[in-house]
Parts: sequence; C-alpha cells; structure tokens
Amino acid sequence: MEQTFFDDPAVDRLMRINLLLAAELHVTRDRLRAVEAVLEEQGLLDAARVEQQEFTAAQQAVADAERDRFVATLLAIAAGQDA
Repeated sequence: MEQTFFDDPAVDRLMRINLLLAAELHVTRDRLRAVEAVLEEQGLLDAARVEQQEFTAAQQAVADAERDRFVATLLAIAAGQDA
C-alpha cells in the first residue's frame, strides 16, 4: 500500500514524483562520486575532460532509452498509474 500525504490524489502523485526524483538524484550522486574517486586514485580520470566528453551514437542511444524509461515512469505516476 502506498503512503498518502494529501487528500487530493493529484497532489499525492506529485509528492511521489518529487520523492522519486530526490531518491534517484541522491543515489546517482553517491555512485558518481565513488566512481570518480576510484578513477582519480588510479590516475584514470581527468575531471576537466569529463566535462568535454562526447558520446558515441551507441552510447547516446543507451542514454536516450534510459531517459525515456525514466520520463515514462514519472508520467505514469502523474497520471495515477502504478509505475
């Protein structure tokens, strides 16, 4: 059973979206920080170069598909569907 925060179901869905985004961002930041620390310790990462990195077509396709799944999940929640 999902938690209810407000009487209006639409407002509750928006709350769920915000919590989902916050959780995703937190996990992503933690993992990115860990990966960067390991790579820097091993001398394999130049942080300045990360900002200039361009993806191959295949890498971009994977990123686009992941983004599309994420957006679909958010929109499903906003529409009142289980995601």
